[in-house]
Amino acid sequence: MLSVKTLDMRAIAAVVLALAVGACSQPDGPVPAPDEAAQNEIGDVSRDIQGVLRKNLDSPKDLIDDLAGFSPLEESEAATRDFGSRLADVLPGRTMSEPDTERLANTLWVALSARELSEKQMESLRDDVQSMLLAAGVPQADAESVVAQLGEAQKVITIRQKRWYEFF
Repeated sequence: MLSVKTLDMRAIAAVVLALAVGACSQPDGPVPAPDEAAQNEIGDVSRDIQGVLRKNLDSPKDLIDDLAGFSPLEESEAATRDFGSRLADVLPGRTMSEPDTERLANTLWVALSARELSEKQMESLRDDVQSMLLAAGVPQADAESVVAQLGEAQKVITIRQKRWYEFF
């Protein structure tokens, strides 16, 4: 039979362990605010998305090129272009309002230019993109494919590494 002292020690150990594990989550990184140049780039991507939705012939290439411009690193350009290509493949014929394309373009700018986001922040951005694509009428499987490619681009872009205590 366990003594009261042993039960107290186990309770204290359980509380300390719970607090330690709860404190080990990855802190959020800084979310960049777009400057005037970035606002112009976001506007360009919004217009490119509208063009792809309307099936304009030059719009997919413009979208891919402009999304590649969001990427802060040369080595992330290929992954960003792959993402842009996948996005351009699923959008033609879908419907989005102008404010929705602006919101999507802004979300993509953050997702593709921020270098220190936590995994939770990156996942939230991918969820937002997926929700917007689904709302536009993109099939679930296609939206998931686009978001998976976005995740691949984010892996190359981010410099935020997990610290030892975040693995618990």
